[in-house]
Amino acid sequence: MENTRDIFGALIDKMLEITGTCPRCEDKLYSWKTKNKDGTDRCAPTCMHCGYKDLKAKADAETNLRYIDNLKKRAVDMLKYRSVITDSELFDKTLDNYVTSDEESAQALGYAVEFVNEVVKGNSTHMILSGKSGVGKSHLSMAVCWAVLEDSKYNKKVLFINYRELLERRKASFNDKAENSNQISLLKDIKTVDFVVIDDLGAELGGNKYSDATNFNNDVLYSILEARQNKALIVNTNLTSKEIKAAYGERILSRMMKNAMRYSMQFNKAVDKRIKGVRT
Repeated sequence: MENTRDIFGALIDKMLEITGTCPRCEDKLYSWKTKNKDGTDRCAPTCMHCGYKDLKAKADAETNLRYIDNLKKRAVDMLKYRSVITDSELFDKTLDNYVTSDEESAQALGYAVEFVNEVVKGNSTHMILSGKSGVGKSHLSMAVCWAVLEDSKYNKKVLFINYRELLERRKASFNDKAENSNQISLLKDIKTVDFVVIDDLGAELGGNKYSDATNFNNDVLYSILEARQNKALIVNTNLTSKEIKAAYGERILSRMMKNAMRYSMQFNKAVDKRIKGVRT
């Protein structure tokens, strides 16, 4: 009767072939004789003595995990430390804690979910959310930022920019060489990253007539929108399209609206959630 060693040896000869020498213990490396349909090996060559393939697979898995962790850290750090916001609690806003307290906010949430898919696919889609303060525009936009990062497995670069604060920082940097350089670098990022939110457009007018937007304001806004007209973008504003045109001009409005036909929404009935005590 054949012993176990002989049976095992016969199976090896029938199913496996020697394809090299183990770099770890210098024993033989074996591969499957039968290949995948496309001609590739079914698995990496394996050492029967020390399990070289298993060790290599473990090392590769650990390297991949480190790569993913580093990718995630870079993407999250960019959103949290390069964005321009005035309230750090905004970073806590997600699609899960967005409250759909009325029909409009429920519709906006549906648009947001669709928009995330568009951005992850790499489409140059724009979303315009307009309406009075407190209806949840900023919450929803920040939630989209987090969803884009997660759904893209952190392969997208994302920024959230409060436009009024951006202008203030840009003005303040003119007499500070180091800060001026930083602001120029930030503007470059705003123009080139995968996805940007321009939040609270119109607040910088300070209640003045819509025709009172300064040349500086218009120049900054136009340069951003010109660069992003074919890149993913959300613009939040308390202005109507007519008021945007009056304040900033036809060129700016057209670049803002270029890719926003499917995702342009005005909140007309939604209540101010902050006054009502609902988290936005």
